[in-house]
Amino acid sequence: MSGSAGSPGPILVLNSVIWDPEYDPCDPLWDVGGWFRKVFEGSGAILEIRQTQTDLPASLDGYSALVLTGSPAGAYDPDPWIEELKDTVREAADRQLPTLGVCFGSQLIAQALGGKVEINPNGWEIGNCEVELTPEGVQDPLFHGYSHSICVMESHQDYISSLPRDAVLLATNSHTQIQAFGIGNYLRAIQFHPEMGPEHLQFILPPRRERILRCIGLDINDLLPNLYPTPGSGNIFQNFYNNFVAH
Repeated sequence: MSGSAGSPGPILVLNSVIWDPEYDPCDPLWDVGGWFRKVFEGSGAILEIRQTQTDLPASLDGYSALVLTGSPAGAYDPDPWIEELKDTVREAADRQLPTLGVCFGSQLIAQALGGKVEINPNGWEIGNCEVELTPEGVQDPLFHGYSHSICVMESHQDYISSLPRDAVLLATNSHTQIQAFGIGNYLRAIQFHPEMGPEHLQFILPPRRERILRCIGLDINDLLPNLYPTPGSGNIFQNFYNNFVAH
């Protein structure tokens, strides 16, 4: 699994999404791995995509980085695969392997390393949102080329209520205080979804309409037509590869 001389080995992308039967497997957006192939396209990165629940590798030997996707699961759920994924995160941290967590992935990292994840008392955060970089975030290589504010796509009910030890807050907003954090020069975690556009939420949210309506009184049928792309946020993945993996 190692790369050729002078080039990084593959990035291990652990896909933690298992779709319910309501989702059409023939739809191109069913393939979560494809979302990440697209945002890393042109970077030179080689991705190896595995299903977390069924295909977790025995070790991280040979990989140049670890990326954790979102999931409808909760980082605090007692499922055995979640505990195994936490062990993988701890292994990556011990190795100081470049690691990037997205949404559930960021929460899982926080929970694995001593932070805390809970249901957000502010409710769901869905659709186009603004996040503000902290002074540390402005200087961080993950956000190279960005100004103080970034328009992003969000879709989450849980939030990180307490950071792990030694973590630095990199981005925030009024709804969810911890929108991004970093540990050392190898681990980064983001609550939002730079890999998503409106089409992803238009695929994901309709089967969850009744649940969201019951929880917060928001009818996603009113939300979905007003979503707009946030293409600039996707540069975060290029920054991760250039500044943490291939440097």
